[in-house]
Amino acid sequence: MGVVVLSLMAVSRIVAGEGDTGDFLWAALLPLCAWIVPLMVLGWDREGQRDRKWLEDELTREWRGRALSLGFLVLMAGMSGLYLVGLYRPEWAILGFPVVLTGAAGVVGLRYAWLDGQAEGGDE
Repeated sequence: MGVVVLSLMAVSRIVAGEGDTGDFLWAALLPLCAWIVPLMVLGWDREGQRDRKWLEDELTREWRGRALSLGFLVLMAGMSGLYLVGLYRPEWAILGFPVVLTGAAGVVGLRYAWLDGQAEGGDE
């Protein structure tokens, strides 16, 4: 959440024409951070690659698909909304982009965790 706030502050300075190199670095950091959760859900991180034989089964593939599908729908809805807002106020669309991107990534992670928790609750 802190990275989102700092990135939003940096993006607002860039939009206002007052951005410096540090602001551009913070603005560039946000999309990289947003990729972390979906990559972990996909199992493309280092631990996921190492433990693939334990993590790769039909159930986890189903969870990944469901989580990524919902995240994609949230991303598409958010970006469509930003497009419409951008027709009226382009600077608002730029400021909303970090929120939509990290929100979609958060939905992917939360959906995957919810499906995992639901499955664990059914085992008892």
